[in-house]
Amino acid sequence: MISSFEIRGYRCFSRAYAENLSRINIIVGQSGTGKTALLEALFICGGGNPQHYFHILNWRGVVGQKIEVQTETYDLFFREMFHRFDSTGGISIRIEDTDRGQWSLEIGTSIDSQKQLVSPGDPAVYTPITFESKSGSGKTHRETIRVEEGLNFTQAPEPYQIHFLNNVTLAQPVAPASRFSQIVQEAREEAVIQALNEIYKNIVDVRLVTYAGGNVLLASVDGLGRIPISSVSGGINKYLNVLLTLGRKQRNVVLIDEMENGFYYSNLTQAWEGILAACRATDSQVFLTTHSRECLIALLPVMKKKVDDFALIRTEKLNGEIVLVPFSGKEMHDSLKQHFEIR
Repeated sequence: MISSFEIRGYRCFSRAYAENLSRINIIVGQSGTGKTALLEALFICGGGNPQHYFHILNWRGVVGQKIEVQTETYDLFFREMFHRFDSTGGISIRIEDTDRGQWSLEIGTSIDSQKQLVSPGDPAVYTPITFESKSGSGKTHRETIRVEEGLNFTQAPEPYQIHFLNNVTLAQPVAPASRFSQIVQEAREEAVIQALNEIYKNIVDVRLVTYAGGNVLLASVDGLGRIPISSVSGGINKYLNVLLTLGRKQRNVVLIDEMENGFYYSNLTQAWEGILAACRATDSQVFLTTHSRECLIALLPVMKKKVDDFALIRTEKLNGEIVLVPFSGKEMHDSLKQHFEIR
């Protein structure tokens, strides 16, 4: 599991550091204090190549599926990645895993590359952005984003597998169908369906079928027959996606943006229980954001006997910079029990 991470120069973070992380790490804070940006930093560090950053731009609605970067606007296109829009400082992200070592990613510009790309007097000058990653075993991967070469990137030789679940990725049927297929092949689907049924009593079965030209998951709804699970309920679809992503293989790291979205408040405690059980079954880890006090209060019964499985990180603005304030599971539990505001 990730025991610590450090983010330097990415978006709103001059420097952000957190240690003593746990199995489920909850990120809270006011809007605009970098909760989602923190998840993004972990995601692009794990991927180790520029493609993961373009995924983020797509999820944010900055770009569509087809991305074109023009020479004239290249520098403006990438400037928002850097702290205070200053690309000269670069970006450095590091994650430390207790078993797999240290993964790192450096993102920066190269004036030398700029000079090599253009002839003297050429007005169309841009400074290429380079991603250089290093895996826990020491393997490195370096890619530079050049307009004339197109946006085709190779996978890092040893990516740190991190999955990002947000409103966009949860709406895509391909990934959950693939993950469910893998779980079926390993005869582990009953545990997922049972966990789903603990909250949603009307879901009696889930099947993978070819539907409208693609593979989709159909839920057997008591009294209604089988329908696409995304058509049953946004909360059901989200919860199943979380369970499938955690259960796909051992030692997953899953990032969930806005945990509470789609869940009815009375189902939140059972959702927490299901997520923790799935984490323990596959020795996996979760980082998630939430704005909801109801979501946090619903965690109290789960934390009562398993407090060490949780940690909380609060993002705050201090003297114009974003800082991370950590809470242990016990500190979080006691604060919530005494009705202190920790969001």
